[in-house]
Amino acid sequence: MKCNAILRYWLKLHNILMPSRIQLKQIWKNVICAKKDAEPKFILKKNNVIQRFKQQLWLLPKFSDLSEICLIWDWTKKIKLPDNLGVLVVDYNEKSFRLPFFNEKVTIRFGLHGKVKIINQKNSKKSKKIWQELSIAPWLRKRIPLVYYNNNLITAVGVFITESGRCIKEQSGIKIKWIVE
Repeated sequence: MKCNAILRYWLKLHNILMPSRIQLKQIWKNVICAKKDAEPKFILKKNNVIQRFKQQLWLLPKFSDLSEICLIWDWTKKIKLPDNLGVLVVDYNEKSFRLPFFNEKVTIRFGLHGKVKIINQKNSKKSKKIWQELSIAPWLRKRIPLVYYNNNLITAVGVFITESGRCIKEQSGIKIKWIVE
């Protein structure tokens, strides 16, 4: 079959050990030919994942689940993120969102859920809808650092700022840089 030959060629380009014919058939059927709005994936040899997004096939490492991680951050210092995601550091020269108040605990979390009101948007939206509108791939949605002041989401770093993080003109503001090392 030509489809298997194409798939084998693509995997060979990425130096991946060849899957069995049965696995190739599953990849073709369950990932490539899945419904257009599906988020299909196939775990390959425990180390890699094949996923489709926006009609493109992606070969990714198998990422750690970060959904239970909550890092307390002394925002005056840089913080190292888990799973080789890099570091976050505050940039005082730019004013993107408000500083935390003295009584607010700053935390970093992963995996946005529920409704969110983004600055300059008319209504709150479900997190899945926000990610879709921003064309953020499903596997990246769970890896973008989310900054909270107490339990209020302030920003998805580098992606959006919420109403809770709005910087009023008289207030001092900050920007967070996400540096992948």
